[in-house]
Amino acid sequence: IDIGTKTKVVTSDGDFYENPRIQDTYQEKINTLSKQLSRKMFIEKEMNGRKMKVSSHNREKALVKLQKVTRKAKNVRKDANRKLANHIISTCDVLIREHLAVQDMVKKENSTLPDYMCKKAKRSLRRNMLDLAPSTYFKNIEDCCRRSGKYTMELDQYFASTQTCSFCCHRKTDGAKLTLKDRYYVCPYCGNVMDRDLNATLSMKKEGIRCLKILLK
Repeated sequence: IDIGTKTKVVTSDGDFYENPRIQDTYQEKINTLSKQLSRKMFIEKEMNGRKMKVSSHNREKALVKLQKVTRKAKNVRKDANRKLANHIISTCDVLIREHLAVQDMVKKENSTLPDYMCKKAKRSLRRNMLDLAPSTYFKNIEDCCRRSGKYTMELDQYFASTQTCSFCCHRKTDGAKLTLKDRYYVCPYCGNVMDRDLNATLSMKKEGIRCLKILLK
């Protein structure tokens, strides 16, 4: 499987599962409640002979409202990830997935994101990656595999599935590499033209089968 921010999951069977973008659904309400919370005042109270700033009753109410919405967004995301993981595991015997350096992708500094992206685009991609929660999703997949007695394999982090042709295994390098705005893989050797995510899943499937054959020897 291949996961991404545009299409959440793509399988080697050609199934595309759209990203529900749960954070975007609740973001406006979270922003509104955050602004309301910032306007609420702290009050001074004397406690044990010392004056201390404590949250007012209205501020506590605003904080509870904000926490309720963020908790709901988190629970909806968790539920969607669990249901999708169960569905995908039910359709396969062996699941092969890529390695994602999520922590590096969401860091503000020393990011692995390309330099041609503007700050706003990078910030949006980081937010979408956090909303996608790939680490949690992979954990759900591993739990489902363990319960159902199925096998999951994580490919080496240096296997460039996006840059590798699923037909002839040609790997694009240097200036010919696909960028984030390129949605189709076009192989200069065999002429293969395919959706980049589907090509990546087929490349991972081929690499995973090769690795399994070595392990089973």
